[in-house]
Amino acid sequence: MIPRYLTIVLAASCFAFAAPTAWPQVTFEVGRATAAPAQLDVTVPVSIFVEEGTPPVDGWIVSLRYDPAALGNVRLESTRPADFITSSLGVDHYVHAGTVGMALVYDLDEPHSRSITSENDGEVARLHFCVLETAIQGTYPIRFAFHAEAVSSPASTTQYTAARSSRYPITRGGSVTVAGAPVAGAGCPADPPRPAPPSAETVIFQLGQATEAAGASEVAVPLEVIVEAGAPPVQGWAAAVHYGSAGVFPPPLGEVRIENARPADFFAFSGQSAFVDPGLVGAEVVYDLTRVIPENVITAETSGIVAWLRFCVLSTASSGSSVPLELVPFAERTDKPGIALHYTSEGKTRTPLTVPGSVTIAGDPVAGGACQPDEHEVPPPPPAELKAVLKIGGGSAFLGQEVRLPFTVLPNAEMQGFSVSVDFDETKLVGLEVEKVFSKPDGTDWDFQTFHIDNSDANPGSGGVDEGFLVAAAVFDFTAPNLGPRRDQESGILALRFQVKPAAPAGPTEVRFLDGGSAPSSPPTRNVAVLFGKTADVTYDVSPLFVNALLGIVGDITVFLRGDSNGDLDVDLSDAQATLTYLFVTGEPPHCLDAADANDDGTVDVTDPIFTLLYLFLGGRPLPPPSDSPGEDPTPDGMGCRG
Repeated sequence: MIPRYLTIVLAASCFAFAAPTAWPQVTFEVGRATAAPAQLDVTVPVSIFVEEGTPPVDGWIVSLRYDPAALGNVRLESTRPADFITSSLGVDHYVHAGTVGMALVYDLDEPHSRSITSENDGEVARLHFCVLETAIQGTYPIRFAFHAEAVSSPASTTQYTAARSSRYPITRGGSVTVAGAPVAGAGCPADPPRPAPPSAETVIFQLGQATEAAGASEVAVPLEVIVEAGAPPVQGWAAAVHYGSAGVFPPPLGEVRIENARPADFFAFSGQSAFVDPGLVGAEVVYDLTRVIPENVITAETSGIVAWLRFCVLSTASSGSSVPLELVPFAERTDKPGIALHYTSEGKTRTPLTVPGSVTIAGDPVAGGACQPDEHEVPPPPPAELKAVLKIGGGSAFLGQEVRLPFTVLPNAEMQGFSVSVDFDETKLVGLEVEKVFSKPDGTDWDFQTFHIDNSDANPGSGGVDEGFLVAAAVFDFTAPNLGPRRDQESGILALRFQVKPAAPAGPTEVRFLDGGSAPSSPPTRNVAVLFGKTADVTYDVSPLFVNALLGIVGDITVFLRGDSNGDLDVDLSDAQATLTYLFVTGEPPHCLDAADANDDGTVDVTDPIFTLLYLFLGGRPLPPPSDSPGEDPTPDGMGCRG
C-alpha cells in the first residue's frame, strides 16, 4: 500500500510534461538497454536529476509502463537507503497490465540527510526484467505513467516530495532494444494475464459549439458529462479547458471563466493566471461531501450540462476563423498541484473520453465591443527558503485603559493563511477582541477565520497558555492563493485589543507567541504560516520569525514621551492631530497632558500642535525632554499623566 500522504488521487492520460523553463526543475529519467530474446537478467537505471536551486527531493512515487508481450518478471529495486520503501509494485497491484511501480521516503524524521540534491543526484533505482523468448526484435519503450490505477488502493501519480509538498517532475522515458540470437536454455516467465480493465468509454466529457461575431460581449459554451447506461454515478470531476491555437497568445477569446451549472458542495474555479501555460481555465467539483453515494450525482438519467464556459470575443478576432476548445489531460498550476482530467465514481478516480468544442467567428463585428484579452504572466518561483516575520507591535497604556496592538506579517512569498497562539499575563491584562484588519484585494471576506480568547485567572501567576491566551486561525481564500498578503510587503492582519487591569503593577508586560493555546474542544494551536501553498511551523520549512511585543503599563508616576499626545510611543503627524481634536473637537483630554504639552510651557493649547508640526516637517526646534525615550518631566508643572 502506498502511504496516503504521498499520493494525490488524480487521473490523467500517460504523458510527460514540462515545468516552466524559468523555474528550477526535477527530471525523472529511464535509461536504455539492448538485450537478446530469452535473456534473463537485464537492468535499466532509473535516475532523478535536480537542478541547482531546487529544494531537495525527500521522496518519490514512480509508475512505469512496459510492453508485457516483450518483457517479463519486471521489478524495481532502490539503489539508495531509505526509511520507507514499498516492495516493487507489479502485476498484482495495478489494474492495467505492463505496469510496475515503487514509492519511498528517504528520511521520515529530520534532518533530511539522504534527500536528493543537485550535488548527489543520479541513479536512484534499477528496473530489472527478462526478455521473453517470443519477443519480436525491435525497440520497446518504457514510459512513465502519470496516473496508474490500482486494484485495491488509491491510484499512483508519478511525483516527488520537496519542501513538504507534492510536485510533478519532467519525465524522460527509456527503451529496450531486442536484438540478436535468442539465449539458449533460458526461460523468461511472462506476466500472468490480467482481467480487462474497467472501460472508461462509459463516461464522456463533451464541449459544445458556438458561432459569434468579433466584439461579442457574452458567449456561453456548455460542458456536458454524459454517463452511458449501466455506468456507475459520477460523484465529482475536474477538468481544464485550453482555448485558442497552440503558440498563439492572446487567443481571440477574453475574460474566459467556468461557471458551475448544478448544485455542489464544492466548486473551485482556476482562472488562466493560475496556470503555467497560457490559454487555460479549470474547475474542480464535488457534488456532495457528506454521503458515499450523493443524491445529486450524475447518472445516465441526469446526464447533461454540468458547467458553462463563458467568455467574450475580441474585436480583433478574424471573421471566418475557428477557435478550438479542448479538454487537456493535465494542466500545471503555478502555486498548487495541477488539474488532471478525471471523474470520481464509486470512490475511485477514472479518466473519461473527451469531445472537443469550438467557437467560429462569423458575421459583422459588434460595434463598441469592450472585450479585454486575457493577460498571462508566470509569477516568480518561490524562494528556496520560505520565511515570514509575524509581529505583534508594542504600545503603552494606563491602568484601566484599553490598548490595541497591531499584528503584522512580512512574508517572502504569497501568504494564504495562518494560525497563532498568543500568551499574555492574565494577572495584568484582559483580552477584549481579535479584530480583522487585512482586506483582500477583491473586496470579499476571508474564507475562514476562528478566534478565541481565554481570560481565566484561576491559577496563581502567569505560567503559559493554561490560561490568559488567545488563538486565531484564518484562510484568506481557499481557491485563489494570491488574495492574501503579498510577498516582501509588511501587511496588517489583525488588531489585538486588551484592557489593563486597574490593579496591575506599572512596568512592562510581554504579549508573546507561544504554542499550545486551544479553543474549547479543539486541539492545541501551533504558530504556523502558509506560504505559496505550503504549511509549516517554526520547526520546519517556513520557519517564521515571531516577534513578541512589550506593552508598557503606566501607573500613577509621570512617565511619558514629549509630543506623544495619542500615547503610541511615537511622535508623528497623528499626535498633532490628537491635540487639535482635544482642543477643538471632542474636548476629551489626552491620558497624558504632559506629553501633549509639546513646547513644555506648562499648558496645552494650539501652540503645542504647531510646535510639533514645525519640528517634524519644517526644521523647528527639537522637542524638550523627555523626547528620546519615555521618562519623567525634568520641569515639573503639576500637569501629570492622569488627564
